Amino acid sequence: MAQLIPITTPTRVFEDRTQTIYAAADVPNSQMMVTSSEDRMVRLWDVETGEVLKQMKGHTGDVMGLAVSRNGQMIATGDENGELIAWLANTGEPLTNAVKAHGSAVRSLDFSPDDAFVVTASSARNDQTVKFWNTKTWEQSKYYACGSTVHCVRYARSGVPMLAIATDQDIQVYIGEALQTKFKSHSHATLSLAWSPDRTRLLSGGDDLDPTIREWDTSSWTQVGDPWTGHTYKVNSISVHFSGTYAVSASNDNTVRLWQLSDKQTIAIFQHAASVVCAAFSADGTHILSGGYDKRVAVWAAPKGTLAVAVAAVVDASKELVSTVNFCLSKSSLSHLVFFFNQQGRKLCRTVSRVYFNTTSAKGNVPLNHKFAISSCVFRIKNLLSRNQHCR
Repeated sequence: MAQLIPITTPTRVFEDRTQTIYAAADVPNSQMMVTSSEDRMVRLWDVETGEVLKQMKGHTGDVMGLAVSRNGQMIATGDENGELIAWLANTGEPLTNAVKAHGSAVRSLDFSPDDAFVVTASSARNDQTVKFWNTKTWEQSKYYACGSTVHCVRYARSGVPMLAIATDQDIQVYIGEALQTKFKSHSHATLSLAWSPDRTRLLSGGDDLDPTIREWDTSSWTQVGDPWTGHTYKVNSISVHFSGTYAVSASNDNTVRLWQLSDKQTIAIFQHAASVVCAAFSADGTHILSGGYDKRVAVWAAPKGTLAVAVAAVVDASKELVSTVNFCLSKSSLSHLVFFFNQQGRKLCRTVSRVYFNTTSAKGNVPLNHKFAISSCVFRIKNLLSRNQHCR
């Protein structure tokens, strides 16, 4: 049984004193956070000072969904009237006018792994579609008819596009353009989804009739183990830490739960004063953001040591023993790099050929120049050093 981490208070709280917070997300490679709320407003915050940098106006209804592009340059938001707006993340200025995307509320959006498309989903019973929008032209490129009310859309973060769609009836998974599978996931509606970083697992959250989280093996699309229990009302949101070691979930039971993926146990419970609509890890993995009907975004410290990676590096023209590794944690242009040093302190290289995330399942490869800040590294000597002690 996992031991609960005694976290009782957030490290920071952002107040939106009069309005429900529907969504919150960290903006990668910046000191900013973006939120959407029921006052038709999208807000860009400085996470260090708590200052609202920009109130982004343009929606005609409650702003119920938002997504930030993988490169941190764009924000997409959707409202209760079915409108979609794209924004520049660094300034909060609109990239588009309001686009009529659906006939009713857009509750879920996501960017494709290459940021070429935004996919939107409407919760309207007379819609039942997901639509794809070209991020160059912001015109619709295609749509999928899902046959049931759609609650959530989520792309796996890298590789060949894998899109999961959660509906009242099932989960549908597309790989590229092809429908890979559809399967019954919960006893009633599936409301939330999250992929593991290595794409080998998909997590799903159920509604009030089945407020569990279920884990799915993406090689067979079968359930892994028993449902994760703890929430007493619907699971509105799930997010997986980029190390693959933890997940967070938000619920109408006024709590955010932090789960340890190795044993599927709750290790921390974060309390809100009302239903929690959204919860997500910050881009650098050091904090958890959560928001909801208590009209605030709370920032909680993520457990230390959440990243464990093994690195196989290429050092051109060098046959020296690697003695130390330095990680760049800043959100500057040099972030997401690993620096290797020899025993005399001379820098050997600053990039790696491959990173293996230590997850609960198969290890997945991550390309050069990581998409997230790197905080620690674990070496396996037999993989790192050859007999004459140079990096492979």
